Amino acid sequence: MEITSHLSHDTLVYTLVGSMDEPAAAALRDNIVAQVQVGVIHFVIDLSGVDFIDSAGLGMLVANLKTVYSRNGSIKLVGPTSEVLHVFEITRLVKIFSIYPTVEAALLNQIRV
Repeated sequence: MEITSHLSHDTLVYTLVGSMDEPAAAALRDNIVAQVQVGVIHFVIDLSGVDFIDSAGLGMLVANLKTVYSRNGSIKLVGPTSEVLHVFEITRLVKIFSIYPTVEAALLNQIRV
């Protein structure tokens, strides 16, 4: 999996391309944990390039969501493919994650006045 990121205001935006399996989930988890340790607590994760997500990927997202929520932060998901969205629907994770059609929509909802 290819993981790129950039900072927009106080939010770290990740763009993922490939399969979110155990090795990819571990890499993203480690990156998010490191960012939280330096004070970043708002994340947008662009899933539009993810073609597959397994239980390790889902578990990592849920664990990191708990971590950032405990610090009054957020994780917002963007543009999952129909296959990936279906996994979120059947696991009912659509009820706990905020999912947006675009990064811009997620960021607009993120910015505090």
